Amino acid sequence: MKTLIKKYLSGKSADEEHRDLLGWMREGRHLEKFQDVKKEWESEMLSEDMPGQSKDAWNIMQKVILEDTQRELRKSTRYLKVFRYAAVLVAFFTVVGISAKMLGLQFNTSQQYSIIKADAGQIANVVLPDSSEVWLNSGSYIKYSNDFASSNRNIELYGEAYFSVKKNKKLPFLVTGSSIHVKVLGTKFNVSAYPEDNLFKVTLEEGSVKMYSEKYDDIDKEIKPGELASFNKENKTFFIKDVNVDLHTSWKDGILNIYNLSLEEVAVKLDKRYNQKFEVDEDVKKLQYTYTIKNESLFDILKLMETITPIEAIQEGDVIRIKKNN
Repeated sequence: MKTLIKKYLSGKSADEEHRDLLGWMREGRHLEKFQDVKKEWESEMLSEDMPGQSKDAWNIMQKVILEDTQRELRKSTRYLKVFRYAAVLVAFFTVVGISAKMLGLQFNTSQQYSIIKADAGQIANVVLPDSSEVWLNSGSYIKYSNDFASSNRNIELYGEAYFSVKKNKKLPFLVTGSSIHVKVLGTKFNVSAYPEDNLFKVTLEEGSVKMYSEKYDDIDKEIKPGELASFNKENKTFFIKDVNVDLHTSWKDGILNIYNLSLEEVAVKLDKRYNQKFEVDEDVKKLQYTYTIKNESLFDILKLMETITPIEAIQEGDVIRIKKNN
């Protein structure tokens, strides 16, 4: 089976071999064995002398292949693997500046960026060049330039991340997401900035942070430890409230706290954690839930929800539909 896996990862397997591999992966703990062989194969490939651009293309190709595999797996099973830490994928790319020919100069300018991403259904943990530490939630990524830690500490965030920032008075740490900036010197805080979400949220654990925006005039606030600041991008409302910080940051430790959330909100969190799309019927969207997820599978969580509330979860293609159970 190892030979077939490596053949598949190289893009050389036939359709019948692909189907055989998917069937094998659906059985027992074979998905974990597949991941082990994948890591071995990646090490072999990356040890070869490969130009930088080729490595980027190779990384993109692998991401597409594995996303296709995950979709195929979801079509025929409700049991999804437990949320776990992912290997960090760092992609590098260059943005070429104004050419010498246009300006009559003797040089070109370019800017390199690094992107660090957590795959869907996983979280990633990485130490930045300035020794600050970042945890990325499912499907999230950060982007920073090659000048990071030398002339700036600017981060672009897409999704959710927890930051433990090393103090540096000369270089403030700046996180930008959804046209909103969070500026700090040294602190621990959580930012939720999924582009598709209406809410931009910052939860401060220690230190102090400042939120501001050129796009939204009403945002220019300092936040204190134990506070959550939330801005609704749709109706332009902003509020700050005291919260239990652990409820908003424990995801980085693999713990998901569901506290007094509607089924509609729970489905969004389960989607991010397990990489599974949901469709929730209108008549059950407002059901309330409070529970904690540690190492439970999605199958176990849905069974629990079916036990404590009158709902039924049914797999329909690659979507799980949640409807009322009469």
